Amino acid sequence: MDSYAKLERLWQDQNSAIQQQFHLNLETLRGLKIMKAQSHLNNYLGLNIFSLLVGCLFSSFALFFAFNHTEQTHLLSAGLVLSIWGVFICAGAVMQIRRILMLDYSAPVLKLQQQLQHIRLSALVHTRTALLIVPFYPAFLLVMAQALLGFDLLQNASQGWLLLHAALSLLLLPATLWLYRALAPENIDKPGIRWLMQGNGSQALAAIYELNRIRRFNTAV
Repeated sequence: MDSYAKLERLWQDQNSAIQQQFHLNLETLRGLKIMKAQSHLNNYLGLNIFSLLVGCLFSSFALFFAFNHTEQTHLLSAGLVLSIWGVFICAGAVMQIRRILMLDYSAPVLKLQQQLQHIRLSALVHTRTALLIVPFYPAFLLVMAQALLGFDLLQNASQGWLLLHAALSLLLLPATLWLYRALAPENIDKPGIRWLMQGNGSQALAAIYELNRIRRFNTAV
């Protein structure tokens, strides 16, 4: 009986040691993977801070340009369009910065992955909306020519040049709308969409993959 009791205590001690080792390994793995996930998100945070600064400067410049050309409707309109687009870029960057800074790395892995997926979806939605500016690219040409060269394209360019860019703008409209539909949230995991989103939200996906290792380890043991 004493031998049986000793054997049972030995088994309990070994089981306790195994459990402690498991939790130690899991915590070590979690710490390493959280650090790697944070590294990916820090890169994306830097990108959004850069986008915010550039967007603010661009929007301020375009708005200043518009107010300096209030008597020329085409230049005023072009400046306002670009200013609104710049404000949108700033707003998107601010929202993503806020989401990244609010990530709770101490939360359960599944919850943290859900937060990261939300960041991915937000990046996709912001990108697809920002691309709607593409058919309005002549606004960039008008503003840049006037601001840098003092040259009014609409007043001085040849009729052929104007017709060419008008035609290109019209052709880009259906292509942009097609891309807008292709970048729908339900397509976020399609290979082509993943390729298009490289460097813009893909960091969140890389962080999700890092955290998957924790879940697999926890399930396997």
